[in-house]
Amino acid sequence: AKALDGASSSPADRQRFQSLLGQVRAALGKDSGALSAYEASYRANPKDLATLKALAAIRFKHGDWEEAFKLHQLLLVEHRTDLTNAEVLDGFLRLGDIKVEQGQARRAVDMYAKALEVDAHHRPAIEAAIRAQALEADWDSVIQLKKRLIDQAEPDEKFRLWTEIGDLSAEK
Repeated sequence: AKALDGASSSPADRQRFQSLLGQVRAALGKDSGALSAYEASYRANPKDLATLKALAAIRFKHGDWEEAFKLHQLLLVEHRTDLTNAEVLDGFLRLGDIKVEQGQARRAVDMYAKALEVDAHHRPAIEAAIRAQALEADWDSVIQLKKRLIDQAEPDEKFRLWTEIGDLSAEK
């Protein structure tokens, strides 16, 4: 550790060391230490994808919504082509979740819509979009999203969803 912290090590070596240190500390459940290491790694190389992913995830886990949003947005803007579709979808879901936590349901709806552009049948994204649309009292959108769930649902759930759709339609 001392050798990599010393002046003789290259910035790339120090960045790799801090990133690995963050991984080890995270695996040991030492989130505070992991956060410090990932931040040092990020300062050394803000373009390192693994560090950026880890730092965004730990900020999200701890409810640091402003920083988590910035980092997830950076991932999606600067590294989208390097991410799998599942990672892109998860990134938009997290951005939506952050906006819900910040009381910005309208912006959350936009993020969930982007997640559904990646996979229109992704159940967690549909469910998150339903919750956000309900916060906005956009009942037509809630109904349309619930209809998407019907195709994936078991018979008991289909009945429940149709009942909810009927109730929402009657209340409009």
